[in-house]
Amino acid sequence: MIGIVECSQPGSPGDSAVLLGFRAGDGFGLAEPVQETGDADELAARLASLAAAHGRLLVVLGSTVDPAVAAIAGVDVLVADPGGACTGVWLELARHWQEWSDSYPAVALADHDALTRRGYLAVLRTTPASR
Repeated sequence: MIGIVECSQPGSPGDSAVLLGFRAGDGFGLAEPVQETGDADELAARLASLAAAHGRLLVVLGSTVDPAVAAIAGVDVLVADPGGACTGVWLELARHWQEWSDSYPAVALADHDALTRRGYLAVLRTTPASR
């Protein structure tokens, strides 16, 4: 289950929230707690570490994240459509989770909030029952 709420007024950045719920044996599970990321170099190093640990990896980036951070061999990259207030990566997950859970052992979702100047990284791993 993925619940996404966006509230905005014309000309304002708005607020958003995401609620994730996972069932045992059904597609993805959160591999580790969501982490705050620092600068682009820190995110790139973290993604390289994930690629080494998980093999095939899909990296889903928010529209404000530089795709160069995921220029790593063996990593597929998708940049989410702009428009959501830091929810683009989650909207992509909601649309494609089944396809991705069949194709990738792990998916990393990274976005950056321009207002708070903080980046966040979530790592999802497929459960053995879904592969």
